[in-house]
Amino acid sequence: WTSCKGRPGFAALGAFVPPSLPAVFQLSVNGEIRQRGNSAEMIFSVEKLLEHIDAVYGLAPGDVVYTGTPAGVSPLKSGDRVKAELSGGGPLAPVSRLTVTVV
Repeated sequence: WTSCKGRPGFAALGAFVPPSLPAVFQLSVNGEIRQRGNSAEMIFSVEKLLEHIDAVYGLAPGDVVYTGTPAGVSPLKSGDRVKAELSGGGPLAPVSRLTVTVV
């Protein structure tokens, strides 16, 4: 499992969403929504996670923290079209979109 997470191009990054805003995430496969989540639904707030990580490991400018994924993880197959969207939660918040085809 871990080796699948470290492939070139795997960790695509989009626009910065300030921790004070709710981050809204959605992932669809072939037009069907498979995952939808909001940072406000997390067990620990982004602020608490950053505070803890900084206390234990230290954080520096440019560090990236991955927090996990909403329910709905399922296998992909060759030819699947995957679209991921992340927004800052408000109607005027920036939206990052990434669409890829599984090879």
